[in-house]
Amino acid sequence: MTYQTLKAQIIFVFLGMLTPIAFSQDLNLPLKSPKASISYSVGYTEIKVNYGSPAIRDRNIWGAQVPYDEVWRAGANEATTISFSTEINIEGQVLEAGKYSFFLIPKQGDKWTAIFNSETDIWGAFQYKKEHDVARIEVPVKFVNVSQERLSYEIIDQNSEQGYIKLAWGKARVYVRFLVDVVNEAMAQVDAALESAEPNQQWIIYARGADFLLETGKQIDQAMEWADMSSELKANCLTWWVKARALAGKEMYRDAIESGKKAIQLGKASPKDTYYQANSSQIKSQMEAWVNQVNGTE
Repeated sequence: MTYQTLKAQIIFVFLGMLTPIAFSQDLNLPLKSPKASISYSVGYTEIKVNYGSPAIRDRNIWGAQVPYDEVWRAGANEATTISFSTEINIEGQVLEAGKYSFFLIPKQGDKWTAIFNSETDIWGAFQYKKEHDVARIEVPVKFVNVSQERLSYEIIDQNSEQGYIKLAWGKARVYVRFLVDVVNEAMAQVDAALESAEPNQQWIIYARGADFLLETGKQIDQAMEWADMSSELKANCLTWWVKARALAGKEMYRDAIESGKKAIQLGKASPKDTYYQANSSQIKSQMEAWVNQVNGTE
C-alpha cells in the first residue's frame, strides 16, 4: 500500500466520522428542557426572566443532580437571565436597570445564595466567572410537601412597588424579594400631566394622584394637598371620597366621615355618577369602619 493510498483511506475514515456530526447539526428535535419566560410590570418597572425549564424525570434533584455549595444555572441550557427596565432594590442591594445572568448556590438549610452577574451570553454555569458578579444575596428557601415536576419562575405577592421572584422545582421554593421606587416617579408623572392638561381636566389628575398615594400609604400630606385641589376644582363623589380617605390617612376620622357624607350626597344627587354606583357598598363599609374608629376612641 502506497503512502498516497493510506492517506486517502485515513481521510475517508475521518470524513465518515464527521458526517453524522454534520447531519446532527441540522436535526431539529424538541429540547428536554424547553425555553420559557415570564414578564411582569411592577409599578414602572418591567421584570423579565428567561430560562430553560428542566423536568425531574425521577431524578434526585437537590444535593445530587444539583449539588449543594456549587454555582447552579438556576434553570437549564443557557444561563438564566433576569432583566429590569429601571433601577431596582434586591434584598437591600441596588441593581441598575439592565440584564443580568442569574445563578443560585443551593445549600443545606433555609438560605441559598442568589447571584446576579453581568455576563449574560454564556452557557449555563460552565463559563461563569465570579469576578463579573454584580450582587450576591442570601435568599430564603422553603421545602414543601408537593413536588413540582418542571422548574418555573413567577412574580408573586406583588403590589405597585414590591414583590418576589419565585423559583419552584421539586419541593424547593426560592424567594427573591425586590423593591422599586414607584412613588417618586408617580409624583413626577402627576406634575408633568398637570403642566400639559387643560384646566378643566386637572381635577381628575389631582384625584388619581391622591388616590395612588393613598393606596401606597406614603406621602399622605401630598395626597391631602392633591385631594383638596381636586375637590375645589370639581365637586363630585370621587373627589370628595378621595378627600375623605386622605383625611382618614391622617387619622382625622371625624373630618373623614363628614367628607364621606358629602361624597355620598353628591353621588346620590347625580344619576350619571358612575363612580358612586360602582363603589357605594365599599364607601358604606369604610364609613362604618371610621364611625367605629371614632366611637372606640371616646
